[in-house]
Amino acid sequence: LVQATVESDAARAGELLLMTHRLQSLQASKDRSDADTPRVNEMEDQLREACAQLAEAHQSLAFALESKRMLEIRLADMKQELDATEARHAYVVEDLQARLKLAGGYEDAENEVLSRMKAVEEERNVFRNELEFQSVHWQAKLETEQQ
Repeated sequence: LVQATVESDAARAGELLLMTHRLQSLQASKDRSDADTPRVNEMEDQLREACAQLAEAHQSLAFALESKRMLEIRLADMKQELDATEARHAYVVEDLQARLKLAGGYEDAENEVLSRMKAVEEERNVFRNELEFQSVHWQAKLETEQQ
């Protein structure tokens, strides 16, 4: 639509330019002869009509461009909402899968909880050992410094 409007504007602009040249040549010949007055008046009327059509085409183009801008904004909003919906969907699917795992396989869930507890207990023991090592190290250093 916009391209067709632009093409028609270009064609009308060319016609307008051509008619303007014709009008100028007719005005020059008017000075030579008043016999051509009706023909000049007809050309002036055609020129005025072409100018009105061109103004209408410019207005149509402006409306089309504004519509395009508004549609692009709407499209961006829809894309943003789609992204948010997809994120919510992924969260819901993950939650439902976790629930299904707990509900469908109690033994699997129990084993998973136990393995998590073992991993956490191992990590706690590692931290406890590191703390004890640091405590012994600093205690020895303090005794060495006091002597």
